[in-house]
Amino acid sequence: AARCLIHNLHTPGAKLMHAMQAYLLPSVIFAGLSLTGEVSAERPHASLHLEKDKLPKPPAGPSSSVFETESVRVKRGNSVQPVPGQSVSSAQSWGERVKGAFVGFFFGIFLVPFSLVFLWINERNSARLESVISLGRKEVCNRPDPDADDVKDFDGKLVHLGSGTANGIEPVTDPRFRLRIEKGCLRFKSVVDVFQWVEHAHQKKYKDNRGQEITETTYTYRTEWSSKIVDSSRFHDKAGHHNTTKVNDVKPGMDITTNATIKYGKHYIVPEALKNGFMHNFQDYSSTIGESLDHSSCKFAKDSDGWYYFPKKGVGAPQIGDFRAKFDYVTDGPATIVGLQEELKKDGETLHSFVPYRMIERPWCGSLPEEEKSKALLVESQKTPQEYANQDHIEPMSLCVLCCCVGCCVGCCCNMISNVFARAIGIPDVYRAWDGHFDVPASFALLANSSGRQRWGLRFAGWLLLFIATNMLFQPMLVLIDIIPFLGKYIGGVLGWVIAVICFLLTAALASVVVAVANLRYHPAFAMICLSLAGALAGGIYYLHGQHVI
Repeated sequence: AARCLIHNLHTPGAKLMHAMQAYLLPSVIFAGLSLTGEVSAERPHASLHLEKDKLPKPPAGPSSSVFETESVRVKRGNSVQPVPGQSVSSAQSWGERVKGAFVGFFFGIFLVPFSLVFLWINERNSARLESVISLGRKEVCNRPDPDADDVKDFDGKLVHLGSGTANGIEPVTDPRFRLRIEKGCLRFKSVVDVFQWVEHAHQKKYKDNRGQEITETTYTYRTEWSSKIVDSSRFHDKAGHHNTTKVNDVKPGMDITTNATIKYGKHYIVPEALKNGFMHNFQDYSSTIGESLDHSSCKFAKDSDGWYYFPKKGVGAPQIGDFRAKFDYVTDGPATIVGLQEELKKDGETLHSFVPYRMIERPWCGSLPEEEKSKALLVESQKTPQEYANQDHIEPMSLCVLCCCVGCCVGCCCNMISNVFARAIGIPDVYRAWDGHFDVPASFALLANSSGRQRWGLRFAGWLLLFIATNMLFQPMLVLIDIIPFLGKYIGGVLGWVIAVICFLLTAALASVVVAVANLRYHPAFAMICLSLAGALAGGIYYLHGQHVI
């Protein structure tokens, strides 16, 4: 009745009444219905999401078109059915947000010590890697001629080979197109794309006055070359977005085949772990294939861009279901290898290969005999990541001097992260290969640069974990504030920024202290810089406290 009254008003205040219709009245009615569970919020100041046949109809008149063109979406379950060209919204109730915030709080309690231990172990591994690189630089044996016959004399020693060529021995075959290269190929890569409709979802989150978090998802569709077949039956808007394929026995995506046997010179077999090091210089293989490529009942035709298309690329845009393929390969070429040399038996022939050069126990005074040192290096090179991680394992109960719970937590974190580092990051060693020829100083400079990038990347990752964990500890308070009528989301937003700044300063200072303490033995000057930075950040926190910001 109120809506019909508004539509019939023809006074100078009609615009004001229309504003009340659009904003105030729906909010008041919506609040009442929300208490009974009849309707849920989709967005602040939104139109009522009622079933269309239950809406009151306005009388006919000049202004009735305003009512008829309003967007109506039917609520089914916990979501809104997508309408072509419109956004889809879903709401997370305040109670659900409180529950999630407290779950995050308890997870943050675990994540704080985890991130601190992560930073500590990263510094320990980085120091070990720097030590093994420094020691390897002193003990490396440079072999200017990899084909020299004195190769056996270097078994059990760290060698540098920087003047030879990597050669593929076995044929290389592409599994999808049955292309075969008999020799001269280290790696073959084929890429197959299919032209498809692709759905893109863009989410926008905001809070309403009832403490709910609203997620509005907008779906857009466009045609593009895809490396996989997209299932259009899962699209939110299926009308006019149907995917088909014109080749059924070719799986889209990238496939890389590496030569099973690669030799370096005439004495060395390159191990699998080093093959990726010098096989990045891909070249176009289309000139060898020719202008067309037959596959089953299909014939792919080459275009000027180096891709093979089926059907043949025409003047216009590609059609849904069209395929294209591209082929590249890495030929035999110059390479550099640094690693511990070992003897290898292959098909009754005595050859040599490479294993990781790692730290071993050495006497405080003097040095190990060469034969004993070579045996120790070869034994250490055979250890698996799990065996290496077990060397650093801590018995959780041995830390009970701190506190039973704290000791167990720290011990478990140390052991867990040690396993992760050993498996994912790798054991500190000298064991690398590169494209091209590099002398000994250049090779070890590349090793040091790679070590530095890894160290700083993991430092940032550790600090980021600590920052996220600290923020999680404050989330229950922010969610509880959101329930304050009208002002809650604004107070929570401002307070969230203040907490983020405090967490940034606090975690940066704490991470600097951890890094400094871990480097006091290895890099005293760098440790003092980190402590100075931590002091400056602590001073910033104290200043904010003095200004009553904290």
